[in-house]
Amino acid sequence: MSFQKLFIVALLLIISGSATARDFSEKPEPIPPEYQAMVPKTPKGAVAWTTFEKVTMHYTLVKGSYEYEVEFAPEARALDGKTVKVMGYILPLEQGERIGRFLLSALPPHCPFCLPAGPARLIEVFAEDPVRYSAEPVLIEGSLKLL
Repeated sequence: MSFQKLFIVALLLIISGSATARDFSEKPEPIPPEYQAMVPKTPKGAVAWTTFEKVTMHYTLVKGSYEYEVEFAPEARALDGKTVKVMGYILPLEQGERIGRFLLSALPPHCPFCLPAGPARLIEVFAEDPVRYSAEPVLIEGSLKLL
């Protein structure tokens, strides 16, 4: 387990798929039991991924496309703008020996073309100092900005 001091700027919410309703809300599906063991243990003083899973996404059909609004639970809203620690897996968003922008995921990548986690289990990270990629979970610390 390695520790990197990073600047976390956004909880990345990636919305995909299609909907049939005009207006609707949904909560993230729980991580299936067969994948629970892949989620890294939350170290003392770090924020658990379950905190970010307490979110509701509201969709509205506007002029042929869906707009969405995210409603975070009070536990997550209380962390907005605060310095937090989160343990997860690096998914690079750029090439190179050292990376300055990546996704931190609750689950390890299993396919180079697929995101391993849902929208509430990904954090976009902008590192002040680029870091080396690691296939093992890393503990990061930085300022959290909820979008």
